[in-house]
Amino acid sequence: MDGVERSASAASLLVLAHRRRVHVAGNSDAGLRARVARSPGEPHPHGHGAVGTSDPPRAVDPARRRAERPYRGLSRHDRRQHDPVRRGGHGCLRHDGDVPGANTLVVIAVALGTVDAFNIPASASVPKLLVDAHVLGRAMAARQILTQGAMLCGPPLGGAAIAIVGLSATFWAGAVSYLGMLVVLWRVRSKATLTVTAAQSATLSRQVGQGLLMVFTTPLLRAIVLLTGAFAMFIVPFSPPLVPLVSTERGWDAMTTGVAAGAYGVGMACVTVCVLWRGTAERAGLSASVGMLTAGMAIAATAAAPEPLVFWFSALVAGLGTGVFSTHVGPLFVAASPREAIGRVQAVVAFAQWLPLLLANPLIGFLAQRHTAAVALVLWGSGAAVAGVVALYTPRFRGAVITE
Repeated sequence: MDGVERSASAASLLVLAHRRRVHVAGNSDAGLRARVARSPGEPHPHGHGAVGTSDPPRAVDPARRRAERPYRGLSRHDRRQHDPVRRGGHGCLRHDGDVPGANTLVVIAVALGTVDAFNIPASASVPKLLVDAHVLGRAMAARQILTQGAMLCGPPLGGAAIAIVGLSATFWAGAVSYLGMLVVLWRVRSKATLTVTAAQSATLSRQVGQGLLMVFTTPLLRAIVLLTGAFAMFIVPFSPPLVPLVSTERGWDAMTTGVAAGAYGVGMACVTVCVLWRGTAERAGLSASVGMLTAGMAIAATAAAPEPLVFWFSALVAGLGTGVFSTHVGPLFVAASPREAIGRVQAVVAFAQWLPLLLANPLIGFLAQRHTAAVALVLWGSGAAVAGVVALYTPRFRGAVITE
């Protein structure tokens, strides 16, 4: 509930920050362009003085009066829509309407990052509070399908909305859409409410320490977190950046790259749908290990793919292995987490996913520049396969099942 409320606040901040007039001080690029485009005394085509120019008065400027004729009779709002450069003073450029300034975008990015920090661990822990253990895998598979579908459809739909109704109306629609999420959470609040204990009322630093201690002193949770870190390091960077890199290196066109990325996504989606329909395997730990091993071997095999068709098939197999891993290790971790500390342990596993990505992408770029993308594919696929083999030889993880 807390995470989604912050999401609603952030969406409102998008609208408010966007609609506010942002002043960018100094000689901005737009201001320089306005000055270079016009010589001193030249009338602005829309009938307003340009930034920092010394134009003659309106009453003695016939050219300016003629330029204003097309805009006579328009409302103030219509004139604003036709006027890309607002009146400014002292070298300041004012952005208005549908052009947010740089400072606004920075504030929005910080707000959304803060929202994700609260929302991602909280939303991932909600299925444990709402469903029983025997259907936890299917519930998380449904959540994964909806999340991936939103990520797939959101950008094109958002672009279409901006093109049709404008940026401000799209921001307002995003803010209002959070109200539906708040209604759903209000309906299920009784099931998702936890009793506050003395440990939960401790200071923030102490709660963080307790979460880390709980994860790394529990053998199964520790194994899952380490394996999830290996997954983020070696599997997640496959598409992108490895697929575009190898396609560029081999001279394949954009369609070949897109089909490879799509084949990887189709493999993941097929497994997710199967889990949603039939549920997870009985031995979730063994299935996750096999999925990790399969994905790693398929990624390494793409390095030797002689033609696009083989590359597509290898990407499909990698997607299948990735889907098996993600649909089994997620429910296994949630089921093994203590109910009273589910948010804290989810924050730990989220951090274990983000940190390796900060290292993986620069390393891949370094290898691709100094050697070839095929070398990166072999190393990353081999790393994932080794992690899968280690998981298979870890008795506590290999025999783990999804139970309360």
